[in-house]
Amino acid sequence: MKEVVVVGGGASGLFAAIVLKKLSGENANITIVERLERVGKKVLATGAGKANFANSELKSKNYNHPQFVNKLFKEFGYEETVKYFNELGLFTTVNSEGRAYPKSESSASLLDVLRNQIRSLGIEEKCNFDVKKISKAKGQYVVENTRGIKLVADYVIMAAGGKSTRVLGSNGTGHTILKNLKVQLTNMEPGLVGIKTDEQSVKGLEGIRVKAKVKLYAKKNKDCIWRNEGEIQFKVGGMSGIVIMEMASHIARLKVDGGTAPTNFVVDFYPEYTKDELTRMLNKRQKELNDYTNANFLIGMFHKKLAANILKKSKVDVVGYVKDLTEKDIERIVKAIKECPFTIKAFDSFDKSQVTVGGVKIDEIVHETLEIRKLKNFHVCGEIIDVDGDCGGYNLQWAWTSGYVAAKSISKKINAESIMYYDK
Repeated sequence: MKEVVVVGGGASGLFAAIVLKKLSGENANITIVERLERVGKKVLATGAGKANFANSELKSKNYNHPQFVNKLFKEFGYEETVKYFNELGLFTTVNSEGRAYPKSESSASLLDVLRNQIRSLGIEEKCNFDVKKISKAKGQYVVENTRGIKLVADYVIMAAGGKSTRVLGSNGTGHTILKNLKVQLTNMEPGLVGIKTDEQSVKGLEGIRVKAKVKLYAKKNKDCIWRNEGEIQFKVGGMSGIVIMEMASHIARLKVDGGTAPTNFVVDFYPEYTKDELTRMLNKRQKELNDYTNANFLIGMFHKKLAANILKKSKVDVVGYVKDLTEKDIERIVKAIKECPFTIKAFDSFDKSQVTVGGVKIDEIVHETLEIRKLKNFHVCGEIIDVDGDCGGYNLQWAWTSGYVAAKSISKKINAESIMYYDK
């Protein structure tokens, strides 16, 4: 029987342990070691507690290394994921955007089926086991925690996560351990995270949500390098929401890859209309609402606080009357709606990020097996690798896929060794 230690009790680690045990049976004794007092805390927080665990619209373009992930998704993609979880006992549902959730809409259901399998398969959990060092010893690995307790392993699966949201488990220790084993890493930045902007530009908008189009520019109002539509959520001194967090990840990727981080972006609060269409609509609206004060001109189109913010940026006197708005006034209002400029002052920290951008360089890994090239029988999976995806279940999908691939590869070696042993 081979000893396998899985470092990290998050999504990829739990899934890898289950897959490996199911494929290897009595040929493998598996132990999951987790830094926190229980496994799966980050799983519970995913999808705002609803566990958006996959996406039916899965495509490699949703990730930073599309060619690398595409090969692995062909082996274990969306359909395989849903089928596997259904077989584990999880009832699932898919919304209109392709996002897959537990039928219960509770992340606890997802974690429960994983933990039930862990217990049923006899996989051991060692919590409060904070690994500080892994060393090689006579063809095996010694996994040592901060209290000096050691486990000897024939195989290691490093699933310790990145640096995002330390309170939920991952704190970057896994990267430090790998670095000490001479594994090459990229620089790392917080991804899927909120931003801080000029406070005056978002003053009074705290808590408001709006769907909009965002364009990111390399230089002020020149060279659009990224665009997308989605929800924006305003907060004190900044912005969050899906489209903002994805923009932040794009910028983080540019920084990790050695590029310049742009700071200028514009928001289109009415992407359904072109500028000309919006101008005609507002001209018509002016005639219909001519006895209104300017403060009420945009009420019904936007939340009243956002309407006030747009008028302020348009330099329109709110105490004036709609009938007195000039052509220039309308032009400025249209511009403030369709091309509202913002500047990124800072990004939220790793503690508030959903993913880590960067990690183990993919050139350090055998792509088909996720084994570290220079470390025999040492595999990696999940967020610790330099792979990150968009919002919408893509990062959990990577956890399942990479966990499956690593586990399947190890099972083949363990089972082959077992056959050779019995043949003797």
